[in-house]
Amino acid sequence: MKLLVLLLLLFPTASFAQTWQNPLPLDSTTHQITYSGVVQVAGATQSELYSRAQEWLLGSFKTGKSSIVTQDAASGRLIAEGFSPLFLTQAGLALEHRLWRTIKVEVKDGRYRYELANYAISRVPVNAQQPEAPGKTSLETMYDPARSVYMTKKGQPKPALLKATESIDEVSRQQVEALKQAMQQSKKDW
Repeated sequence: MKLLVLLLLLFPTASFAQTWQNPLPLDSTTHQITYSGVVQVAGATQSELYSRAQEWLLGSFKTGKSSIVTQDAASGRLIAEGFSPLFLTQAGLALEHRLWRTIKVEVKDGRYRYELANYAISRVPVNAQQPEAPGKTSLETMYDPARSVYMTKKGQPKPALLKATESIDEVSRQQVEALKQAMQQSKKDW
């Protein structure tokens, strides 16, 4: 027992010195936050899946703005960009940001592949007289201790980043589930 107490006194930070691991899924090649998967839809043609994906993408950012930037029915490829609100606390204030992402859906007979990627944030003006903050910041930058006000120098996330990470994961998973439901429903299901 005395040995254990002595070890804890000599090495108090050994168990806490580990670097925090971001729980959001990272692409093994790009190392960017990416939600992706391939889903089977038995009996659905490429054309049917394309129509379902197109219809879903038009309303996929219900609390924000989206635009379909690529529509190629022949190859079965759709890409949309858009945002939804994200609130981050900085200096005790909850500031509204926009959580941007790209959604890509590729369809073939009986299956489709989805990808949510290119996550970024931009700050929303506090009032109408302020211009929107210029540009977007890659979400991965928020998790870089050298560049982020939301990380400590020791690589640990501050509470605001932990809460934002939970929100980002929840919004992304809900969007994936909504896509899966939309892709399973045929026009006959209404």
